Amino acid sequence: MVLRVNQTWEQRTSIRPSSVQRERPKVLELYKPLPRSNCQACGQPACLTFALQLAMGHERLATCPPLLTDGHRSNREQLQAVLDAAGLSGGLYPSG
Repeated sequence: MVLRVNQTWEQRTSIRPSSVQRERPKVLELYKPLPRSNCQACGQPACLTFALQLAMGHERLATCPPLLTDGHRSNREQLQAVLDAAGLSGGLYPSG
């Protein structure tokens, strides 16, 4: 947290305010495209917990190894789009 505050302060002259109002994605909207295997490879006890952490911006899609496989590509893209629309940087790629 301190690192983020310090980085923001250092970049204060280049930061432009946004008047776009965004809502956090709903947890179930993030949960449904997940593998739902509860494999704990992401470090969370269950996929639902991982979805909650994504919604709060505390996790990234790249943390879920099964989601990175080719078999989950469309789900991964769907999740990326939801996170980007919410302005969260929890996707595989920076939102912008």
